Amino acid sequence: MLQRKIRLWPVLALLLFTVTFSVSGCKSVFRMITHGGGQDLVWPLPPDKPRLHYEGSFNILQGQAPGLRIVTGHDVIPSQLQAPFRVAAKDNLVVIVDRERGRVRVYNRISLKAFVLLTKSGQVLTGVSDIAIDDFQRIYVTESTLGRVAVYDSSGRLLRRFGSTLRWQRPARLALDQLRNRLYVADSFLNRIFVISLHGNHLLTIGEHGQRPGRFNGLADLAVDKRGNILTVETTNRRVQKFSPAGKWLQTVIEGKRVGDLTEPVAIAVEEDGSLYVADRYLQALLVFDSEGRQLMKLGGLGRKPGRFNGLADVAYDAGTRRLYTCETGFPRVQMFRRSNTSWSPFP
Repeated sequence: MLQRKIRLWPVLALLLFTVTFSVSGCKSVFRMITHGGGQDLVWPLPPDKPRLHYEGSFNILQGQAPGLRIVTGHDVIPSQLQAPFRVAAKDNLVVIVDRERGRVRVYNRISLKAFVLLTKSGQVLTGVSDIAIDDFQRIYVTESTLGRVAVYDSSGRLLRRFGSTLRWQRPARLALDQLRNRLYVADSFLNRIFVISLHGNHLLTIGEHGQRPGRFNGLADLAVDKRGNILTVETTNRRVQKFSPAGKWLQTVIEGKRVGDLTEPVAIAVEEDGSLYVADRYLQALLVFDSEGRQLMKLGGLGRKPGRFNGLADVAYDAGTRRLYTCETGFPRVQMFRRSNTSWSPFP
């Protein structure tokens, strides 16, 4: 018996070396985890025409580690994302802000490579609260704790910074209107929106703290539709407001008057036809509205299965690929949905 135990040590040592080498020697990649249930997950359910298809979820992984299959039975090592709370996508690029690690991770869906944004001195970029991507795949990030916006190219090279001379306190959320050469920055402390050019020049300021129309309380997110109108989400006031490109209040599009309608909205995305996706943290659901604010569908609920959410934090829509992305802090992952060619409205 003693002789058998002694002979096992070289095997275990070799196995441990294989696992360690497999993990440390791999480059960062990420893997799509597609739905393997054999049945397409769609919303709404038949017999209605599907508007949304579940495509899969993905996460950053430190390479494949074949040795870990022997030890754990899994194909890959555990995810490095701890609490992804912001996501943006443009074509093959997906960018995620991780709240726990405070890092901005950039994924390329074509090459399956990933990297972390760095400062000019080579330090990991931290204190970021939101990201946006333009048509040239330049990445805009809000360095909230430093009170500025930084711009990177798709390879992670820092292009420029601006905002240190502006009078904002805590720039938190971003919305990009490249057609009109504008960047909208929501200040979560002042409850105001700063409108600046893509070169960093201040153009105008929208709103102030309050509950009346045109003011903000708990300003959580914003988006821009194809007409240049600004749509804002307030968690405390439980509403979505619309402003003109000139900053004039137009209407309250959605207002949560009871639990279950719009309870704790935290993020918004808009389609080309004006359809809205609002992420509700309390309901753990995506609420779909038409451009007039009529609720069309509720997607989700608490859970870890595809199409459900645990700590729903953000929603993003990429018009070029017609894909919808969500991220969760409770169960760290990004889910990806594909839009069909059928409009949400009229619905069903």
